Amino acid sequence: MAIDLKTINERLAKAKEEADFWEKARAVLDDPRLKALSAQEAESANGASPTMPGAYGSLRNMVYEALPDVDAGIGLRVTTTQLVSKLQDGGYVFNAKDPMVAVNGALVALEEKGFAEWVGKRGLAKLWRKKRQGSQEAPEGAS
Repeated sequence: MAIDLKTINERLAKAKEEADFWEKARAVLDDPRLKALSAQEAESANGASPTMPGAYGSLRNMVYEALPDVDAGIGLRVTTTQLVSKLQDGGYVFNAKDPMVAVNGALVALEEKGFAEWVGKRGLAKLWRKKRQGSQEAPEGAS
């Protein structure tokens, strides 16, 4: 009986590769960030309002509330600068060094989740509004 070392080495390499894959998969599945996302998805599947993970939490909800409705005329759509002014006038105190960056980040998060859209430009500034939702509800905390 001849021992084929090449075959044994190939099988060992394949087994090591699979073990590495499963170790990485375990690390990802044990990540608390992924567990938090899974909990939010389960909550959304149970009929709760969708939530958006990210650093913008209450600011994101305030920005959503400040956006004009989808049916608002073109003159009512707002820029990031106008949103910052509107929030500050309403008493919102920004923790961020640059409120423009914070509001823009919130707008991008809302856009990624389908709650806001930019619909044109005024100069270099994007014009924003709420996006038509259909069956999707507003972000948690927003009414």
